Amino acid sequence: MRKKNNRGAVRLAIITGLLLIAAVFISAGRSHPNRVLNVEYIEIDLRGKEIRPVVFRSGALFSSVIEQYHPYAAINGTYYDGEFRPLGDILVGGKLENHGHYRNAVAHTNDGKLIFLHKEKGRLNWNNCQSGIAAGPRLIHNGKIALDPVSDGFSRRSLTIEALRSGVGRTRSGKLLLVTSKEQMTLAAFAQSMLDLGAVEAMNLDGGGASGLYFNGKTLMSPTLPMTNMLLVLKNQH
Repeated sequence: MRKKNNRGAVRLAIITGLLLIAAVFISAGRSHPNRVLNVEYIEIDLRGKEIRPVVFRSGALFSSVIEQYHPYAAINGTYYDGEFRPLGDILVGGKLENHGHYRNAVAHTNDGKLIFLHKEKGRLNWNNCQSGIAAGPRLIHNGKIALDPVSDGFSRRSLTIEALRSGVGRTRSGKLLLVTSKEQMTLAAFAQSMLDLGAVEAMNLDGGGASGLYFNGKTLMSPTLPMTNMLLVLKNQH
């Protein structure tokens, strides 16, 4: 009888231990909610690939651009005005296809590195860059949230607006992050999601009805507005 009681005690101790471990994980989950569930994202190793912005002087359907270029991945680009003119710098093949005024940009250098540019005044420095696109505001810098829309040329009110978001980032290992939100959120919440995804640098793109994301044959976010520019990831042709 003692052996049976001992076995029962052991089983009870094991069950109790497992319940305690489960409680710890549940508690940790509540303390650190998985904000990444609020976004669709792609993490891309750019080896053997190139970033190529495309510009349209009149609106184009997101799906039409995908059919035309057959990219590996794609996301909507920078903001545009009512006459379908992009409002940020757009660099294609080392040449500025569009001149804009935004102070932050993502770029692919001539030697294949993914970098983020920032200016306080004057123009962005596109030296040694093959392609890139400017938008904003900046979300992450040096692995920390660096959200300051006013210094980046946006209104203070932009901090309180909830909208669908799109953004681009770089991980510590140099991989490209393309991210869109599944729900409306503030810039601060979107910046936190980018940080949770491992971004050490990140920038906001156009959003709202312009938010669109595509990856390897599947549209993850379909925009309701026409595109005047997009950021494509293409496989190098050998």
